[in-house]
Amino acid sequence: MDVQTILLSVEERDKWRRRLDLLKGSLKEVQTRRQQLERKLKALKRELAHLAEVSQAMIDPGRLRPINPVHGAEQGPIPRR
Repeated sequence: MDVQTILLSVEERDKWRRRLDLLKGSLKEVQTRRQQLERKLKALKRELAHLAEVSQAMIDPGRLRPINPVHGAEQGPIPRR
């Protein structure tokens, strides 16, 4: 083998290594973005489920549970002087 062939082989190898590194970086970015989107999707699903429950409760008031329940007697009107 001559020197020129070896140099071309090394250059080709380096070129493919750089391409592989770029592809690995792109893959990592895509995976990170996918994880972020999956978390957002999960949160949206929870919110939609909550909205569905609230809308059903509006149709059927018996299902509606108070957010901050008040225990004890209600205070009557304040008497006038």
